[in-house]
Amino acid sequence: MLHGQVQLGGFSEDVATIIKEAPRYAADLATLIRKAGAALPQAVKVIDKGLAYLPTILAVVEDPALPSLVQRIQTLRSMSKPTTAAPPRPGAYVPPTTTSSAPAVHGVGLSKIVPLIDKYIWVRRNPAVVVGVGLGGVAALVGVGFLIGRRRSRRS
Repeated sequence: MLHGQVQLGGFSEDVATIIKEAPRYAADLATLIRKAGAALPQAVKVIDKGLAYLPTILAVVEDPALPSLVQRIQTLRSMSKPTTAAPPRPGAYVPPTTTSSAPAVHGVGLSKIVPLIDKYIWVRRNPAVVVGVGLGGVAALVGVGFLIGRRRSRRS
């Protein structure tokens, strides 16, 4: 131990190791920044937008069904990609192409499932409705059976 150096439970050794390895870590960090230069602004944008939703995002990321959901989203995205069509036959009608000024749609189409989730939440908040609908369905079947039985008994 050098004169005047204070050892705090291995802390000084850790600091010395970090200082000794700093050039290598800096080079690694510079390489990462060069490789991820284009992705870095995107990552910052994602973090800025998602910070308020971090607990929910964490719950989604930790959900065991996430890989299967991601796979289905990838399948839907690949299905919606435009395919290259065969060139038209000579003399065939080719409809004129129009340029659309509509903005590009971003995302994976979550807006399509929001109404379904709203209905699911409503049913979870009102479980008596499910029981009522079930009993109503049974009552309708019993009523139909009763009417059919009545008609058959009149004919006999």
